Amino acid sequence: MKQYPDSSYALAAYNAGPRRLDEWVRRYPVDNKLLFFDLIPIRETREYVASILRNYFWYKTLYADTQPSLHIWNDGFYSWSKQSNP
Repeated sequence: MKQYPDSSYALAAYNAGPRRLDEWVRRYPVDNKLLFFDLIPIRETREYVASILRNYFWYKTLYADTQPSLHIWNDGFYSWSKQSNP
């Protein structure tokens, strides 16, 4: 995690290896993280990252006292906000 402060990049490095991730970051210099993950040439890694992030979102939604809401901004970065459950 020290090399990749963003957890989604760390997931990709864990699955495909840090050298491959570094190569992809150089090969696909995009600011939009969602686009970057769609450009990963190894299907297994693309699906792994998407699966972990999707499951994390649903886990937080189902088991948290507050309901997370995923906001995807135009630049491809996303953030979590919390809303109280009714």
